[in-house]
Amino acid sequence: MKIFPFLASNPDLSKVSSPEHFLKTVSKEYPIYKAKGIFSKMDEAAFYIHRVSGLNPYTGLIACSDITTISDGEILGHENTISVKEEAITHLILTRRAMIKPILIAYEGHHDIDEFINQFVLKQVPIMEFHLDQPEELHQIWKISNQKDIEIISWLFDKMVSRAYIADGHHRAVVTAQLLQKEISSGREDSDFLRLLCMFIPFSDLRIYDFARVVDYSKKLDGIAFLNKLKDYFEITPMENYSNPDKKHELVLFLDDMRFHLTWKQHVINAPGASDLVLDVDLFNLYVLESILGIKDIQNTELVTYIEGIAPTKKLMETAFLTGKAVFKLFPLNPTDVIKTAEAGQVLPPKSTWFEPRVKNGLVIKEF
Repeated sequence: MKIFPFLASNPDLSKVSSPEHFLKTVSKEYPIYKAKGIFSKMDEAAFYIHRVSGLNPYTGLIACSDITTISDGEILGHENTISVKEEAITHLILTRRAMIKPILIAYEGHHDIDEFINQFVLKQVPIMEFHLDQPEELHQIWKISNQKDIEIISWLFDKMVSRAYIADGHHRAVVTAQLLQKEISSGREDSDFLRLLCMFIPFSDLRIYDFARVVDYSKKLDGIAFLNKLKDYFEITPMENYSNPDKKHELVLFLDDMRFHLTWKQHVINAPGASDLVLDVDLFNLYVLESILGIKDIQNTELVTYIEGIAPTKKLMETAFLTGKAVFKLFPLNPTDVIKTAEAGQVLPPKSTWFEPRVKNGLVIKEF
């Protein structure tokens, strides 16, 4: 896989009140920070290493990838997008004229790549270093600008990484491709949108969570009728004490102030025509949303919203109790399911996976 160094813009964190405040606000206030001179554009193309030390450590390589790697199948997506979010991201990119957060790309790690990165950070001084308290983390960023080092890491990725997978950033990738196509159609061939800003991270440094589904069933059924309909597809057991689903095909339902443990019935899992890759998100959309509630257009419905998988249980319980909606917590996908889905040319419904780490906004920026 070919990767490319690029001219980045980096913030001077000594000019902000705190790294925490900057990271929380830069997404909305990037133009303000830029106008204040917080960002400086580097004078040479480079790669960047971002290493986080703490409870959940990771190391990523920030580089550009040609957007054609997606259409050519070298970088595979696994998840559908939501139209409203595409429109919002298009507006943000065109307003900022910058990508302020890399797309998170997962790849099968390789010893030689790990060794190069580890040796580089041992010998070089980071260009940026700061601590965060919540969670407690040390962030360090190194710049790879020496031509020999650029050639080595480029060669390693070209020879050792034949395929990679979008972990987070499907919407940004889709929108960038759309913007590129518009510029090509208008006669511009040297578009700034040709190169995607990416952070490449090995699967071993990733953690996958689910997105809880918040479902408004009230326009079709009351709570008791909805629960009875669910019994056609699930074995349902009331829960006194909460616990997460602990294996595939198990879910937890929050309904008003009640909790239920759900397990798909065998006739659902083994339904005729089912693919070898039977995923809970697909079963949920087919049987709960479409069959019971008549929701077919998952990408555009307002009857289903999502809560990120790292949210505390209290938030799920409060959402169900205060809104009168049903909250379903699914067992998260594993990397093998993500890879199989992508390589089969299939896509998951929107918000099927929540990957950690979440790449920070505003630390390494690519301007258009």
